[in-house]
Amino acid sequence: MSLSKLESLPNEILLDLFEKYIDGIDIFVAFVHQLNSRFDTLLSQCQQLCFNFIGCRLDNFRFCIHLLPNYLNKITGLALSERGAPGQINMFLKYFPSFTPFKQLRSLYIHCSAEYIHSNHVENAILSLVLYEDRSFIN
Repeated sequence: MSLSKLESLPNEILLDLFEKYIDGIDIFVAFVHQLNSRFDTLLSQCQQLCFNFIGCRLDNFRFCIHLLPNYLNKITGLALSERGAPGQINMFLKYFPSFTPFKQLRSLYIHCSAEYIHSNHVENAILSLVLYEDRSFIN
């Protein structure tokens, strides 16, 4: 049996892998800014990305947070947690105080402890989802 390189896979399969099987954090860390224009183009063609920040290293979290604004309309899943990463939710909500820009968000998981978070920030962010849903039914 011969081993294949990731680069030898057709674009359709790579897109399927990116969209359905590989976490957005891993995609960003492995492929963004790696001077590979093919992967940059494929990433821009992705229609859906999921980010599971639970247990994410702080340096990877910060790296991804700075890139997320370019992909907000493609993020369908998001998981945040204070477990093992105190301050992660507060930092995320500092950059994104509302979930309204996440137009394709279908799954949101937040695991937090009251001792580490600003509950009013979390409440406002969650309310932004409800208010956005109410507006989308009106239009």
